[in-house]
Amino acid sequence: MKKAKIFLVTMLLLAVAGTAFAQGNSEPDLIVYGSTEEAHVKVTVEAFKKLTGYNVVYQRLSAGEVQTKISEEVKAGGKPSGDVFFGGTNDIYNEMADAGLLMQIGDEQLQSRYVSDSFYDKDGYWYGIYKNVLGIFYSENELNLRGIEAPKGWVDLLDSRFENLVTACNPNTAGTGKQMVNVIAQLCYTEAFRQTVGEKLGLTLNTQEECFKAYFAALDSNIKEYTKSGGKPANYLASGEVVVGISYMQNVVEQYVAYGVEDARIVIIPETTGYEICSAGVFANCAHPEVAKEFIAYLTTTDFVSHFKDGGCYATPCIKDENGNAYEVPEAAALGITSIPLFNYDTNDSRTNTSKYVGWFLEAIGGSSNKLKTE
Repeated sequence: MKKAKIFLVTMLLLAVAGTAFAQGNSEPDLIVYGSTEEAHVKVTVEAFKKLTGYNVVYQRLSAGEVQTKISEEVKAGGKPSGDVFFGGTNDIYNEMADAGLLMQIGDEQLQSRYVSDSFYDKDGYWYGIYKNVLGIFYSENELNLRGIEAPKGWVDLLDSRFENLVTACNPNTAGTGKQMVNVIAQLCYTEAFRQTVGEKLGLTLNTQEECFKAYFAALDSNIKEYTKSGGKPANYLASGEVVVGISYMQNVVEQYVAYGVEDARIVIIPETTGYEICSAGVFANCAHPEVAKEFIAYLTTTDFVSHFKDGGCYATPCIKDENGNAYEVPEAAALGITSIPLFNYDTNDSRTNTSKYVGWFLEAIGGSSNKLKTE
């Protein structure tokens, strides 16, 4: 029996593509695909293991990779190779829910733990982990060395002074990239944004599609690369490989606070920006649904939040603290994140139109651009 178990575990782990799982010594009780930063995934899994005694294994993948992997497994007639999806923007969870890839977990007790009902899916397909603002950041030292003025916002990022200096994310592989195209698409609904982009480019932009494609065609001229993973633009700050970047702001706070990148700066975007609800959910027809539900419940506890900074996470938790209040993140406030104006990000629009927007993006930049990194 013991040999049989070992064989089954080995076969299960070998069936998982990509990097190796962080694993225990016996058959797992739960398999987690994590799309927050590696350290945050690890500290969360270890805390859950310590609290419950379960043997949990995990693999860190970008959110887009998780979506593709699970979709392909199910389309091939199989079951998902994991149980829990931890991390990644709720935009991707909405797409996966619509495709029948996620399990519903309707639990009013869990939902009562949240600061707002916008921080979980009302149909129970995903539950929020933290709120994270998408924005623009830069290395003050690198810009000063080049004698270049810092970017002022989304439209100023199109200026020719940033040629080959901007790093963003690939929307085919990174949830952050999908969020980027959704944010610009929703801004392009507004006449004010269309007019500002048009004035910058010397164009008349009457429709959302015209504005979107013109924006990304111009931005692409300034792009150095679109990274595979959403956290990489900020992670490259310390080495000086990134001068200006588009990413989630908690990644920039992490570089500033945890890694001493003191010249990291963020842009207070005048055109406003959107945000993700980094989320978690359970794969439909997974092997360990009951333990998976326990893991989701753990993500609504103050113990889970207490390990955020251990994992380098400085985003705003979605749940209430022990006093029933919203959490505050002083490190984010100190860097100016809480001063960035936000628009009312429409998750229904992104749920319906993300695939279309990614298609527009590829048309705008030339489709098979070698700037789109997949490794």
